[in-house]
Amino acid sequence: ASYMTHMVCVEGIATRCSLVRPKIVKSVHYCPATNKMLSRQYRDSPSLDGGLPTGHVYPKKDDEGHPLETEYGLSQYKDHQTLSVQEMPEHAPIGQLPCSIDVVLDHDLVDKCKPGDRIQIIGIFRGLSGVSAGGATSGLFKSALIANHVRILSQDVRGASCTADDVTNIRRVASRDDIFARLSRSIAPSICGSMEIKKAILLARP
Repeated sequence: ASYMTHMVCVEGIATRCSLVRPKIVKSVHYCPATNKMLSRQYRDSPSLDGGLPTGHVYPKKDDEGHPLETEYGLSQYKDHQTLSVQEMPEHAPIGQLPCSIDVVLDHDLVDKCKPGDRIQIIGIFRGLSGVSAGGATSGLFKSALIANHVRILSQDVRGASCTADDVTNIRRVASRDDIFARLSRSIAPSICGSMEIKKAILLARP
């Protein structure tokens, strides 16, 4: 709770990514009876535009009861996507399930990663109020991270360069007679035994 409304940095593995869907920001309508234009702004709980959340009722008639036609070409939309980020296994305490958090992505941040990517997200940790059965706001809030920056950590690993000392150490280790056994033992070192399975995993890796 102390991190609420603060900017935080989260690292983890993307486990679930939704489809990229357009979210309406401003709708423009035309009334043939009065020959007038009508526009309406839309904000939801994760919105950072400022102001209270607006209703999501799409106007179909004006104040006088005349039907409206939606001008889709003049309306404004933004890309919207949600994903779940799970704690990395090496950072989770041994014997405990990793924690997860929901992330909201908008505009150019959508479609930056896919499930399985190790990512770093910087954003604002906010609470989204829920609605009880009677229509009143409950005291429980669903927390989510409103992202403003996404970085894929696996890209940094692929783009890493080796120094002369690294090449020397790699050749020195590769010249050992027990290099295959040492590499096999380095896979899941917290799991004792199962050497045949570890060797199979090592040989199956590209």
